[in-house]
Amino acid sequence: MHKAHRDHDEATAEMFRDDPAFAAEYLTDVLNDGNEVDIMLALRSLSHAFGTVPPPSLPVTTTPDEVLQLAAEAGNPRLRDFRNLLNQMGFQLTILPLETTEERNY
Repeated sequence: MHKAHRDHDEATAEMFRDDPAFAAEYLTDVLNDGNEVDIMLALRSLSHAFGTVPPPSLPVTTTPDEVLQLAAEAGNPRLRDFRNLLNQMGFQLTILPLETTEERNY
């Protein structure tokens, strides 16, 4: 009996598609802890999972070639490009405080 084979990238993409909240948490962790290469690799994985086709409410503004260039290890995306890519994958950029105001030393 022949056993079906899936490569790692496809299995990872399926996992992200099945649980977008997990995908968002993963990208948040990489953004907070990773270096530029880790971030670009995470973006490449999420782009593979969610594609570059935006939800119907968002205009198509990034071509597949631009996504590959943005997610390339040597890429240097601008904030606008990063936000556009996130939006097209169904995510948004969010900022959270590291600690509460009471814990800060001013």
